[in-house]
Amino acid sequence: MNRLSHSAKGDVLITRGNTPELVADVACVPGDEPNLLLPDLIYRLRVQEGKIIPEYLTHLLTTAAARVQIRRDARGSSGSMVKVSQVHVLDWLTPLPLISEQTEIVDYLQLAVERFQSMMRDVSSSLSLLSERRAALITATVTGQIDVEGTNMNERAARITYRNKSGRVPRRSGLFAMELITEGGSKQPTSPSLD
Repeated sequence: MNRLSHSAKGDVLITRGNTPELVADVACVPGDEPNLLLPDLIYRLRVQEGKIIPEYLTHLLTTAAARVQIRRDARGSSGSMVKVSQVHVLDWLTPLPLISEQTEIVDYLQLAVERFQSMMRDVSSSLSLLSERRAALITATVTGQIDVEGTNMNERAARITYRNKSGRVPRRSGLFAMELITEGGSKQPTSPSLD
């Protein structure tokens, strides 16, 4: 059964029924939502102001320690769908540092999330560019714009060197800016810097 309810900024929403991996998944309402329709499988918590910051609780409930408590309390007749009761949710151990420390933790995690999202956008952009260049290279090869007949591919590959920004040949694969130095000595950037 669904119910129409007023959700205020800072309400913490917790799924009470889901798969074992997703039960008690959590989100913090970013702004007032006067006409939010909540299914009966979502709890809405309002935290005690001055004791805990909603965003801190949200982050806390995604930690490994919290997931241990959640898995311990999750119940269900089938292994694929479990639920946590309101009594269990209110019983979970919650570390409560000073509000100033909670704020620092939330700010730090928010910065880390923003940096991660920025890196993901950069990687996605790089993958799109690589895909585009791959398609162009295939097209150029198939249409005869690149002569591949009579070329000893082993010799050609030996003349291509990958170097990272510091000029060193990388020892392991990973995400870093590099330049492709071809046999003619020309340099072409192959990915944006993620530093």
